[in-house]
Amino acid sequence: MPIKIKAMSINNIKLKKSRPQKSRLDKADLSAPIESAEEIIRKQNELLDTILNSISYPFLVIDANNYTVKKFNRATSQDNLPPGTACYQVTHGSRTPCHGDNHICPIKEIKKTKKPIVVEHIHGDNDGNSRVIEVHGFPILNDTGDVVEIIEYFHDISERKQAEEALRRSKEEYQQLFNSMINGFALHELVRDESGNPIDYKFLQINPAFEKLTGLRAADLIGKKAYGSLPGLEDFWLENYSKVALTGEPVHFENYSISLDKFFDVTAYSPTENQFACIFSDVTSRKKTEEELKIAYEQLVMEQVELRKNNKTLKRAESDLRSAHEKLITEQVALRAKNIAMKEVLAQIESEKKQLQIQIQNKVERIIKPIIRNLEPNINKSSKRYIKLLENSLNDVTKPFTNRLEINHSKLSPRELEVCNMVKDGMSSKDIASALNISVYTVHNQRRSIRKKMEINNNKTNLVTLLQSN
Repeated sequence: MPIKIKAMSINNIKLKKSRPQKSRLDKADLSAPIESAEEIIRKQNELLDTILNSISYPFLVIDANNYTVKKFNRATSQDNLPPGTACYQVTHGSRTPCHGDNHICPIKEIKKTKKPIVVEHIHGDNDGNSRVIEVHGFPILNDTGDVVEIIEYFHDISERKQAEEALRRSKEEYQQLFNSMINGFALHELVRDESGNPIDYKFLQINPAFEKLTGLRAADLIGKKAYGSLPGLEDFWLENYSKVALTGEPVHFENYSISLDKFFDVTAYSPTENQFACIFSDVTSRKKTEEELKIAYEQLVMEQVELRKNNKTLKRAESDLRSAHEKLITEQVALRAKNIAMKEVLAQIESEKKQLQIQIQNKVERIIKPIIRNLEPNINKSSKRYIKLLENSLNDVTKPFTNRLEINHSKLSPRELEVCNMVKDGMSSKDIASALNISVYTVHNQRRSIRKKMEINNNKTNLVTLLQSN
């Protein structure tokens, strides 16, 4: 409330002198009462000073017009302030009044509103440290309602501000932790009937993870009762949660929620009487995995039983297989012996074959060729060609040409092999036809067939040269 005064200041209370009045008392009689009143005023001022100096926080009386300090206590300054010292010089060591949003001037605001005000300023202490000061300002009004003086006192609220800041940070950290929890969290209050029996519970607080895990929205649950918000809610939840809220004993369990179609791992505790909080996680996937593992285990047990039944059959089969294997080894030993004997027989045949070839070659060289050479002078010119052909044929017997043709070109017929030999010896198609008693046309067909079977696709390739190179 503004303080109203009449023509006197709280800083300098003066006795108003009344006009002299006629009295029967002499001057000595009149001076005694006046001195007593001044003494009373002096004592009142001393009492006021004593009261102000007993206040542990700074206290100022300030002229509202020029900001000068008219009265102050020892908590403000231990020394007398020079006349005309402004309040902003005392509090801030500044040459100008306080201004701006961070240092609102109480005097300016009070002169506007004529109402008390509380603002916060930053003051420096004797060690040069910044302190947060709570400034309380009260107006003193004159008879016309104008603000003539301001009462200001200060509280150092630095510790309180630090505590508030610490509390704010703590709340932010708690809220951040609350919002970033992976587990769902919900705080509830138990609802009881007139007899004190639990009948329901209300949702007081829910974190974002609760919404994510349940698919329910905090806006639809906060302040609402569980049975009304969750149709089909099982009594299991109320029974367990009410024990926690009434006894204070925490509980941990896993349970399936029919209404949410999920399994939850829940830890519930009571932070205060008639309340309970629960921290939970969705373990539906784990429970399904456990169920699948259980089914798989049971199936494995059945398969093991079946496997044991089949073990005897398997052992009998192993025994039969072992016997067959032993028999096979015996047969393999006998087969190896036969193979050795066969190789010996084949080697003998190959040896005999080589010997026979040598014998034929020797007879051709020693008997047949000499006879042909002896007959050659006595044969006419036309028959000599056949003699020559006979010699070439005998030469082929002793050379591998024919064998190579048969090996490299197995598709050639016997007639085609004869033609190849004659072509190799340089005989023309006409000569070949005469020698083999066939037409020249047939010889040409034979030659074309030979080129095709020998895969001679290039027409420029000379068949005689190719056969002689073989």
